[in-house]
Amino acid sequence: MMKVRRFEAQGLREALQQVKTELGPQAIILSTREIRKSDGAFGLFARPLVEVTAAPPDAFEKVKEREEEKKGGRSERALRASLGILKEEVASLREEMKGLPLGGDGPALRRELEELRNLILALGEPFPEPKGKLPPALEVLRRQMIFRGLSPEKALRLLERAKAELPPSKLESTFYVKIYCARLLMGETKVTGPLRGGRIRAAFTGPTGVGKTTTIAKLAAGLTFREGKRVALVTVDTFRIAAIEQLRIYARLMRLPVEVVFSPGELEAALRKHQEADAILIDTAGRSQRDEAQMAELKDFFGNGRLDCHLVLSAATGPEDLSQVVERFGEIPLKSLLFTKLDEANRFGVVLNQSLSSGIPLSYFTTGQRVPEDIEVATPERVADLVLPLPPVEEKSRA
Repeated sequence: MMKVRRFEAQGLREALQQVKTELGPQAIILSTREIRKSDGAFGLFARPLVEVTAAPPDAFEKVKEREEEKKGGRSERALRASLGILKEEVASLREEMKGLPLGGDGPALRRELEELRNLILALGEPFPEPKGKLPPALEVLRRQMIFRGLSPEKALRLLERAKAELPPSKLESTFYVKIYCARLLMGETKVTGPLRGGRIRAAFTGPTGVGKTTTIAKLAAGLTFREGKRVALVTVDTFRIAAIEQLRIYARLMRLPVEVVFSPGELEAALRKHQEADAILIDTAGRSQRDEAQMAELKDFFGNGRLDCHLVLSAATGPEDLSQVVERFGEIPLKSLLFTKLDEANRFGVVLNQSLSSGIPLSYFTTGQRVPEDIEVATPERVADLVLPLPPVEEKSRA
């Protein structure tokens, strides 16, 4: 197994020092990101940490050596037979693991098994073949990216760039090409970063059932308890009484003011009433992109571009429906795409597809129902890991 390690520290300098001490000055840095640990009540007072993922300096060479050992003259028929056997073994393994008391290692083992299963399925899928033949390592990654939801065109473009930029010797290593492509993905991913500024005025819109109200509650809790900001909530979700009551419950628990408005004029009055607030978060009714009346009403509220509008989408939605939603809601100025339900999805490439196709950056991801824990700021590293997951982590260090 590739020795990939993650290091956590209070700051980037400390984390990099850990990497240098443990793996040497020539260690390969794979990614960095900010994380939070739920140490306080409800995770509200969790302290931010920096996480650095790194590999030993000889990691790529060891992978190359193992791949050289595996090379042989197996025919396509033999390869497909091997894939069939592997699929059966993975299915059997999954059944056996269901009854095992795995303890703290369970989630990591299950993720590793799931990634192995996905890769085997991707290798056996009848994906459309590219016009030009790709080296074996690139073909494996092409299938893996398409299987995880990235469009075939975007996957091929990425791999052709890697093929043009890497020396032939490096193209023989699937792991090396994977890391290189992950870095290319990071470079293409646009993100907004978290809600910032002295006067945050943000509206959240999107289709029905994507979790807008719960997402607003998570953001409000973070701004209130972690950053100490004065927050006010507004809802124009007048179609569903239950949604208004849900927001009121969250507001009461966090001791925040909440306003219910029925027209653009009332929205303007609510904004003036709470003009001293650091942040005003606005909930909206779920709308169908095919309902012309509902879309026209949305333009009445937010078409002037005075507010930052964030389009909330479910990562579990199919690619065609997502494209339609982004196109129609894009008729109003959009600040970002915010994807929910990553815990219910398995083809995460659609997240990047929509951002790249529309040119709209990503802001946040949600990964469950817990308030406020299950939300994270979208980062290029996280997006790359969703499309091209890093190898399983062998061990973990912490300052």
